[in-house]
Amino acid sequence: MISSDAISDLVELSLVSPGRFPGTGELLKNTLIQAGARQDTLSETQINGKIIVSVYIRSPGQASALKKRLSAVRLRGVSLKTRRLRKKDWQERWKKDFYPFALTKTIDIVPLWRKSKYTPSGKRTPIFIDTLTSFGSGLHETTRFMARLIERCRGELKTFFDVGTGTGILSLVALKCGAEKVDAIDIDGDCLKTAERNFKLNHCSPDRLRAADIARLKGKKEFDFVAANLVTDDLIATGNNILSFVKPGKYLAVSGISLENLARFKKAFKRLPLRCIKIEKGRHWAALLYKRI
Repeated sequence: MISSDAISDLVELSLVSPGRFPGTGELLKNTLIQAGARQDTLSETQINGKIIVSVYIRSPGQASALKKRLSAVRLRGVSLKTRRLRKKDWQERWKKDFYPFALTKTIDIVPLWRKSKYTPSGKRTPIFIDTLTSFGSGLHETTRFMARLIERCRGELKTFFDVGTGTGILSLVALKCGAEKVDAIDIDGDCLKTAERNFKLNHCSPDRLRAADIARLKGKKEFDFVAANLVTDDLIATGNNILSFVKPGKYLAVSGISLENLARFKKAFKRLPLRCIKIEKGRHWAALLYKRI
């Protein structure tokens, strides 16, 4: 997640495929992730029958290293495209297209640069966001699904644990839905800075915002609601550890699961003491709400 204050020129690296086979988008995403890209910097589009998965990187050195790793991967029919997006052009393009919108039944997302012109209607609650990527703004399916699942449990989540907080948007949704104590983690320092800024914009404060990897995190604290928006393989690999933070009888929401991986994910999580109570599905992604048995 990229703050508008922190952003400089970006390098866009794109894998382009004719998209003739099912799962092409997922294959390209996994290729980028395995080469070192973060899921929250990926964007998928389809133009003239071609599937394009892009990653956006601020550091030229990191972009060069990623490009070198990607160039060594041989995928039939897949080409690698690179271009530089200047700060001014990127900001203007993003800000022009990003307007306030309804995230859930009661919550609106409002970009910071449109705050002065936003007028809430009825009993809707705004969350102000400063970000320059679709992931973490609420526009991405995975974020929208998680927000809906959190809202579904309004009043039942006094304590909330946000695994991979990014912009902090899910923690903010939880606070608007009655959470009294919020613990949020991310492995990326830039994400934590963006989340901290968004908490301040909304006059909210988590009890704890820290750098941590759920795969290595240990603790005795349990929460009413744990939200983990990660890639499928990470969810499967860290499932037991994530579950250890969920109170018995309380909730776990997971997302970042592509439809191609949904069956594999459900099979892996079937071994855990969880009961699935809701599945959200979109065009490309799915999210699931569990209750710990």
